[in-house]
Amino acid sequence: MYGITVNRASNLSITKQLYQQIRKNILNGHLREGDSLPATRKFASQLSISRNIVLEVYDQLKIEGFIESRQGSYTSVAAGAFLTQLPSKFSAENQFDTSPPSDMINFRYGIPALDHFPRKAWKKTLTQTILDVSVSYFDYNDIAGCLKLRTAIATYLFKTRGIVCSPKQIIVTSGSTQAFTLITQLLLSHNRKVIIEDPLNIQLQRYLSSLGCQFVPIPIDEQGLQTDYLLKQSISPPSFILVTPSQQFPTGGILPIQRRIQLIRFARETNSYIVEDDYENEFTFEGSPISSLQELAPEKVIYVGTFSKTLIPTLRLGYMILPNTLMEKFYKLDWYATQQPSAIDQLALASFIDSGQFERHVAKMNKIYQKRRNKVMLELNRHFTNNVKILSNSAGLHLTVQFKAIKFSSQLLSHILHYGVQIYSAHQHVIDKNNTSLLNQAILGYGNLNENEIVEGIQRLKTALNNMD
Repeated sequence: MYGITVNRASNLSITKQLYQQIRKNILNGHLREGDSLPATRKFASQLSISRNIVLEVYDQLKIEGFIESRQGSYTSVAAGAFLTQLPSKFSAENQFDTSPPSDMINFRYGIPALDHFPRKAWKKTLTQTILDVSVSYFDYNDIAGCLKLRTAIATYLFKTRGIVCSPKQIIVTSGSTQAFTLITQLLLSHNRKVIIEDPLNIQLQRYLSSLGCQFVPIPIDEQGLQTDYLLKQSISPPSFILVTPSQQFPTGGILPIQRRIQLIRFARETNSYIVEDDYENEFTFEGSPISSLQELAPEKVIYVGTFSKTLIPTLRLGYMILPNTLMEKFYKLDWYATQQPSAIDQLALASFIDSGQFERHVAKMNKIYQKRRNKVMLELNRHFTNNVKILSNSAGLHLTVQFKAIKFSSQLLSHILHYGVQIYSAHQHVIDKNNTSLLNQAILGYGNLNENEIVEGIQRLKTALNNMD
């Protein structure tokens, strides 16, 4: 009846199957307003199921307004339950099946070695935290985050980066995305102008744009942001200046002290703030980690950090350091905008840092990433000899590589993908599309690839480029 059947081998209960089929028939108009539904006994008999199942389904459909019944009359379809179905170009199955081939080697940047996450140590820390935590942490806590984690972060940053700040200046966030949301709420008012580096990570560009930022792009060179442009072009005061001084993305340039001082002077003269995105500086392969901009002018710099690269992205934990002048304004923000990550996760991470396990994990991963970086460089030089130039290699989880006589168009990237390897164009992050200097540059992330995958991936890339039309 009405095409309704029961599949006893299905993972769905018979009750759910019957409910979904009747509901679908009403929504698509196969059962129309006023149409009678079978009596419960008759329906149950036809389907060889319990009458109680039919009664339960009818009751649910009545609650949701799909059907109605009156004393002494049949149950019928209620008015207003039909919904016109719009045509779909693709089936749901095809539309959402975007998974890459199982043997795809993806040089995706910004992803750490997921298989090296210290599961046992984290589980032990998390379990102990849950057992020991005060019941007060089960309630809503300080919108700036748990003080224990903020203190642990402040101690760690002083020890490893020389950053001096009070734990009360540290705001725990759900990753750097929430940090940028809060920054725009703090600083964008009547002035929505934001000075940014060109290029800038395309995902971050799109997100900041969605928050209402109006970009003033400043070109970069091998040393990062060209601060001379701030003076030459008589740029009007921005709400803030976003920079990656320790490792410009994607070129890897390190902002020298002279430009840092110029940038700070400009911020002071224009009464604006600098946002320092320190996205991967824990992993440095030559010398010590680059000093932060925040150290030079803590009253003018908002420092943004994340644990997504040092641990795993799904923890959704990050932080920012606010100048004291912004703390009062922060606490006046909309409460919903400042919702915190799980207090349990925060306390567990605090214990993980305080015990020294976090620092040991970072040191271990630094060695692993250095080996992977070296393997990428070795394979590139072996397969492409003098046809490649490696532009950034001293820190982080990716290399930016310049190829001779090759432009990484979308068509070429698709061609390469056909050979089971995915790389990324540096040019996609450029704002001024008239700037073609990055068209021959590719970004190769190696954080989440083992050495065998790196070897195979570079070999596939060579094969793909050798077979261009």
